[in-house]
Amino acid sequence: MPPGHRSKLATILFVPGWITPADIFEEQLAYFSRTRRVVAMEPRSYGLSSQTTEGNSPEGHARDIHTVIEQLKLASVVIVGWSMGVEAVVAYIDQFSSKAVTRLVLVDELLVFDRN
Repeated sequence: MPPGHRSKLATILFVPGWITPADIFEEQLAYFSRTRRVVAMEPRSYGLSSQTTEGNSPEGHARDIHTVIEQLKLASVVIVGWSMGVEAVVAYIDQFSSKAVTRLVLVDELLVFDRN
């Protein structure tokens, strides 16, 4: 998208799998950035993010997702979670149930739901 252009389409936020850097989404970022804002994040201890022993859980990574959405003031966002990033995305929805999220794309992760 040209600098300064604002798309009416939702921003796409990409969340990678365990310890994977955000540049894993390089081709998707190039493709979707032609028509909308795209963001690839690295939760704590992933890729180039600071390494820490605290918060390395789906719930901690969900807080990282929340921080990105809040700091970037994303009012309309599609979240794409890949591999273990899916668990963080699901934990984010569970913790924050954000009205900003218009769609979820959950790629390549086995989730087990408790029916109770």
